[in-house]
Amino acid sequence: MIITPPNHTVEWLKTQPNTLINDDGVILNMHYRNSVTLNSPSSGIDFLRKDDSFDDSEADDVSMISRLYQKLDLTPRMIKSIQKVNKININNLDNNSSCKKANSEPSMPPGEQSSQSQNSSLMRHEEGQNNNPNLPKSVSNSNLAANSNLAANSIRKNSFYKKEYDMCKLDSNGDVESGNFYQLIYFLTSKETGNLNFQKQFLVTFPSFATPFHVLATIFTRYFCPISSEKIITNIRTEFELKKVQDRIVSVLSKWMILTPYQFNDTMVKSILLFMDFLDHDPNRSSQATIIRNAIDTMRGIKNKVYITEKVAPEPVLPKNKFGEIDYSMEWTLLNIPPIELARQITLIHSDLFRMIHPNELLQEIWHSLDISGVNYVKLMTEQQNDLAFTVSYSVISGNTVKERARIFKRWIDVAEEFFIMNNFHGLFTIIFGLTHRSVERMQMTMRQAMKTNKRRLMNYKKLMTLASIDAGYEAYRKVIASAIEPCVPFVGVLKKDLVYVQESFRNEIEEGVINFKKCIKCYDLIGQVQKYQNERYPFKPIDRIQEIVRNLPKPPDTADLIRLSQSKEPKKT
Repeated sequence: MIITPPNHTVEWLKTQPNTLINDDGVILNMHYRNSVTLNSPSSGIDFLRKDDSFDDSEADDVSMISRLYQKLDLTPRMIKSIQKVNKININNLDNNSSCKKANSEPSMPPGEQSSQSQNSSLMRHEEGQNNNPNLPKSVSNSNLAANSNLAANSIRKNSFYKKEYDMCKLDSNGDVESGNFYQLIYFLTSKETGNLNFQKQFLVTFPSFATPFHVLATIFTRYFCPISSEKIITNIRTEFELKKVQDRIVSVLSKWMILTPYQFNDTMVKSILLFMDFLDHDPNRSSQATIIRNAIDTMRGIKNKVYITEKVAPEPVLPKNKFGEIDYSMEWTLLNIPPIELARQITLIHSDLFRMIHPNELLQEIWHSLDISGVNYVKLMTEQQNDLAFTVSYSVISGNTVKERARIFKRWIDVAEEFFIMNNFHGLFTIIFGLTHRSVERMQMTMRQAMKTNKRRLMNYKKLMTLASIDAGYEAYRKVIASAIEPCVPFVGVLKKDLVYVQESFRNEIEEGVINFKKCIKCYDLIGQVQKYQNERYPFKPIDRIQEIVRNLPKPPDTADLIRLSQSKEPKKT
């Protein structure tokens, strides 16, 4: 790659570290910090313009980070911002280190103040006084040069370095409580912290406050962090530290691709492949390339995963005529399809919808910060639950006689019991809500007749009523679902309740730009509860004819109409 910048830029570049320019003014090598400056519109060149091929002659860190920035289509402003990650925790550097000296700040392009002139601007022009509360009183305009180290360190510790570049806040257990985006990335990739729980929590929930592009670009920037020197101050002091951080980054990147493959689009994958090729060309980094390659292969396998169950599907139980033969000619309805098969087909529908709930959908419900399109499956399942529950109520009170209404009531108890056996708690709650609707419960004659049933059904009904109780925040249900095994469909109503609780109980930010990570942890826990039951399918054969009936239920009457119908069937006794 040949770059020939304007003459005034060449003169400045000659003073910069890690920069080689030949006699013709052609840049042979430069530090990425300077490449960012050159990429500005005013520089007259585009350092990042490059084809997608990997040239072995360009296998250096400077060219690589620039190629990655180009691949991710980052603007100079974005690049400058993400480099903040290499300043986090800088206050913990050795106070005697040369990288802490004021005169070790990197020189800037023409037109920008030097570090010392910026320090001077903080002083009063009157002799012997200073105007900055962050500076010791012993530092004055007359002795600034002699005390430049003290002045610079004081500014770092007491002003923006203290607030913006400190470590994220940890609780007594060492878990993250809050931090800005770059503090969280620093903690994620730190050589000292290998907190697997934090890694998972961050990688699953960060879309609530950042984009995958932003995270990937910042991780790349962290990987290629320059070692702190007299020319540039960073939070990496030695080659050994850098190697540890790079190993951590490769590990995190690998976990990220495997844990949340849905966050990676083609552009991101191509940039990772380019990064992997770069690692492959360095014998000292080939093991890192292998880790990335294995993660990519695993990610592709997860994206193309086909759910297969080894369980044998039971034979469907379909409506029969009076001769005991399956009758395809008769009209099938909710009231003549055998309870077990009706429960199976509804469960297949519920399971398919539940497994479509996306983590970002849950994050949007809590943070209201994501711009997502498509179907809201939590909302869809809630709407279908309401329709089916009202249909259950309507079917009961529509019976012409007390005996018929009681028979329909008992039939729905049997369907609910099948849901319980199948671990379809969403279906179970739906039926119980329908049977306990006030339009049904007010029909005292019907209820008395319905309770005149066999002992097994009566015990099942009482058990299901206890399980579906809202007492103590659905305590009974929570105990059962905690130990349930797949396949399973949790009750979406409790999930919605928990989403609202987290949304209302935890602020998004502790202060401007400081993310409340405790909220992220709660989000992660809820997402985990959903994903726990999204893997295994039910081994039932789909019966399209029954599923069409369930999917196309007529719109049931609302509560007011149900009450009026109920009163017409069993008027209140005076």
